[in-house]
Amino acid sequence: MALAVATSILINLGRKQYIWVTLLPLSFLSVNTMYGGFLNVRDNYYPLAVGVNAARNMEGWILTVCTIMMMVLAVIILGAAVQKWMSVLSGGPVPATAELNG
Repeated sequence: MALAVATSILINLGRKQYIWVTLLPLSFLSVNTMYGGFLNVRDNYYPLAVGVNAARNMEGWILTVCTIMMMVLAVIILGAAVQKWMSVLSGGPVPATAELNG
């Protein structure tokens, strides 16, 4: 998320030529994090939730639900950031931020 914030700051400051510095690692980390979360749910948490041990089932469900929620929230945040970036890059209004006012 810090890389998304840094990209937003660069775009809002008009430094479009430098956004590749944050977009490349953001893209790499986003894809790897989402894939890792998917694998974690599929291979670790969900099998724990539907396993035989009743005491561990609740732990598996909690881990599964929390991981999926965090992945959904990350996608929402990144989607909103990309939407705002596209708006500013296509000539839309730049949001008033402390960096621009300071």
